[in-house]
Amino acid sequence: MQQTDAPLSREAPESKPSRPVVVADAFSYVVGVDTHAESHVYAVLVARTGEVGETQAFRADPEGVASALRWMMATLTGDVLLSIEGANSYGSLLAQKAIDIGFTVCNARPPRRVRTSPKSDQSDAAMAAWSVLGTPVAKLSQPRARGARRTLAMLISGRREMEVRSVAIRNRLNGLVRTTDFGLDTTIKLDIASIRLFTTPEWVVGDRYEVMARQEVARLAEEYLRLRDQLIDNKSKLEQLVQEIAPGLLDLFAVGPVTGAIILAAYSHPGRVRSESAFASLAGIAPIDVSSGKTVRHRLNVGGDRQLNRAVHTIALVRLIRDPRSRAYLERRLAEGATRRQVLRSLKRYVIREVFRKLDRIMREQHGLAVSGAEVGVLEGNARVGHS
Repeated sequence: MQQTDAPLSREAPESKPSRPVVVADAFSYVVGVDTHAESHVYAVLVARTGEVGETQAFRADPEGVASALRWMMATLTGDVLLSIEGANSYGSLLAQKAIDIGFTVCNARPPRRVRTSPKSDQSDAAMAAWSVLGTPVAKLSQPRARGARRTLAMLISGRREMEVRSVAIRNRLNGLVRTTDFGLDTTIKLDIASIRLFTTPEWVVGDRYEVMARQEVARLAEEYLRLRDQLIDNKSKLEQLVQEIAPGLLDLFAVGPVTGAIILAAYSHPGRVRSESAFASLAGIAPIDVSSGKTVRHRLNVGGDRQLNRAVHTIALVRLIRDPRSRAYLERRLAEGATRRQVLRSLKRYVIREVFRKLDRIMREQHGLAVSGAEVGVLEGNARVGHS
């Protein structure tokens, strides 16, 4: 029987992934800005060639910023990117005004200068532009958003100061009642009722020296109670802002107004943090590979945003106490030989992933941006720890 040779089939070669669009391809000009307290220096670069064009200096006040923006709009055509050194500090006013009128703005990359290379404000401005020419547009570092988010950051900073002061005062009060005979039970810590008692007229009794000592206790107690009320008010304001900026974030299990505000401030806006793994690194939760040879090992990351790390840590602890699924995951891992710390690290990594996906989805939908499949699949409600 005659056999016919069928032509051999050949699979089509896999297409190579397309090269990401970099700044030099996407923009006509890049304006590097070297910022200072009193003035900013601007250097114009032709994006495709890297050739330095005109350099100008303008004052850093609102009038100077407006003049600089008018100069750029009158001089440059096509798409313009502002690469600002210090966009979140001295350049914050410029960054916000530029964004408001439609410029694309990014943070300049830190310069890698050879020690013997010349340094001037003009060269620093050019370096700010050069630093981003080869950067993919999707990976540009964007300045922190302002408005409600700026207020959120201020409230978080103020809360941290009040918490530190409140703890210091309470410790001071505990120390005073233990070292001075006020007729109180010194075997237990002070509760809020006892602290309120220190502010009543009945508390300030005794001889001259005892009265002065009790007045000092009363002063500390009044300051503590005032801070307590301010912290309650601060928490209420944080809740209002979080609900306004990212409605639905507080629906996640164990995410409260304070932890939610800290997470939202670190995230800031779509594009600042590229992925949940980058967010985990920002929080100091992603482990660091220290493997060598046949030994595969990771160590803890002690860097990152420690406030964000603390917020995620708090969420994880609350879930271990109140969430049945998290407790079941803890018991299963302990039975497998893991330590409680190892379980907590795993849970924190899950929490940061779940929170980022939820938050990124909310913010992208609010800004009319595309939502990826991973973001659509964000888990809601309680932590499904065993399935992460």
